[in-house]
Order: sequence, then structure tokens, then C-alpha cells
Amino acid sequence: MKVKNIASFSGFRPWGPSWLNMMEISLEDGTVVLVSHETPVAAFVPGLEAAGIHDQPVVRTSKKWSQTITRHTNKWLNQEFHCQPYRKMPQEFFDNLLSVAQ
Repeated sequence: MKVKNIASFSGFRPWGPSWLNMMEISLEDGTVVLVSHETPVAAFVPGLEAAGIHDQPVVRTSKKWSQTITRHTNKWLNQEFHCQPYRKMPQEFFDNLLSVAQ
């Protein structure tokens, strides 16, 4: 498992810089999971379509979290996968991705 912090400076604030609390976790099988504020919320899972579980390898959680987590998710999906379609999956799917990797 490889962890990559994704931080973005969004300008000066009187109380300090605004760093985004985001990280990517890359698993041995090629899966990449986006974690925002310690919550897995989106993923690239190369085996989903081959296994017949889903028709797209890029998925996001169907659970409504905070505006910040939604913003992080949208930013990551748009930067990493551009126009690739993605589907919503239950939050338990993302929780299980990381629990299996441990």
C-alpha cells in the first residue's frame, strides 16, 4: 500500500494557508482510493467492470458528506479522470476497500 498526500494551497488567509486534507492510497492490485478527512470517498478500481460488478472502474460514494468532502471528491475526479463517467456506490464499498488492504 502506498499513500500519497494531496495538498493544495488555495491562497493566503489571515489565519494561515488553506490546505486540503486529501490523500490517495494505492493498493497492490492497482486500485487507487481517495481519502478526504480520513474518509474513503472515491476510487479507481480496475477490476470492477471485468468482474461484472460495475460497468465503470471509477466510482464515488453515494453518501452525502460535508461540502468540503464533496469539493475534494469532485476535484480529484475531474483532475484525475477528466470526462470519464463514474458511478455511485454505497459507502460500505469504500470502507471495505481499505479494510481488506490492511
